[in-house]
Amino acid sequence: AVTPTDWSPQSIPSSLAIPSGIGYLDGVTCLPTGTSYDCWAVGETSDGATGVIIASMNGGSTWTPEVVPPTVKTLLRISCASVTRCVAVGQKVVAGLHEGVIVATTNGGKTWAEKALPAADVGGVLWGVSCATVSRCWVVPGYPDGVLATTDGGSSWSLGPPLYPCPNGCFGYSAAAVDFANSSDGWIAASSQC
Repeated sequence: AVTPTDWSPQSIPSSLAIPSGIGYLDGVTCLPTGTSYDCWAVGETSDGATGVIIASMNGGSTWTPEVVPPTVKTLLRISCASVTRCVAVGQKVVAGLHEGVIVATTNGGKTWAEKALPAADVGGVLWGVSCATVSRCWVVPGYPDGVLATTDGGSSWSLGPPLYPCPNGCFGYSAAAVDFANSSDGWIAASSQC
């Protein structure tokens, strides 16, 4: 078992080349590629105008920005099932309204495309994503209570039943994170809104 003493603080190398214009990074994922790692990180620009995705094909030594669909406001989490297939989630703004957004790549980040959600009211933000395989991913919205799932690599998504039905019409649970170890075993971190 891993204990708190197994972790040690890491310093950021002075040579770390993060592209300019990034306000913050909120999610990261890395996959082994032989002797190194391919990594992607997501966040928001320093002016708060758009979401960002940056990629490193050398374990984080250098980073390159990737093109994000223009409606994306911020990206919070990213999950990659392979070095070519990744899904990122966050928030977009449409006609002044905040909506959840899913973007995905099938070519290692060369292009990212927004994916259609099953309903326009699927949360003002999507908080977490986990892809156990290239075809199976899960996303947790802040509202409504439930889990979005895909079995076709993100081409289509469906909203499952509430995590825990609450009495008196309350919102149920607000999920913040999700992680699946495989296609059937997963965990969700959530807080009760009842």
